[in-house]
Amino acid sequence: SDVVCSFAVTSSTTYTCNATYNIYNGLSYYFKVFIKDTSGNYSLGFLAPSTPITVGPVTTLGTGSDTASTTLLPGGSATTSDTFTLQTDIGSDTVTSLTLTFASSTATSTSLVEITNDTGTVVYGSVANPTTDTPTISVTGLTATTSSTQYRVRITPKSHVNMPSPPGSSYALTSYVSS
Repeated sequence: SDVVCSFAVTSSTTYTCNATYNIYNGLSYYFKVFIKDTSGNYSLGFLAPSTPITVGPVTTLGTGSDTASTTLLPGGSATTSDTFTLQTDIGSDTVTSLTLTFASSTATSTSLVEITNDTGTVVYGSVANPTTDTPTISVTGLTATTSSTQYRVRITPKSHVNMPSPPGSSYALTSYVSS
């Protein structure tokens, strides 16, 4: 047994305990609450809750294969800017959003950012004209499993006239999925 939380209790107060100590996925855990009196004696304790709690899968975000450096022209075609992998330690996990991180002040030069499968044939989610260098992209149909699976970040640059000032500047655009 491990003590995961301890509180000096006052009446009519709610306490929250986040149990993270020695927690392993796929195992069931029971929690017991004890009361300690002013003399240091502990009660026999009671189970709370009475049913086991099972920890779900942990999904790992990994680095995919490196993408080649390329020069994009204003109004150019969609190009892969990053690859990443997803994998769970047990079972499967539905991914509902990804946060992408761009190099400082470069996201505004893109007209479209898409999350696709590794071949680029399925688009799970996208954001048009991102206004921040850390856009969160909602995705649907993306499920991580125990097999490491690679995905792509595909970007489409803005046309020359729609790029931020000063027109004609070069941008060292990099991106990666940060969460």
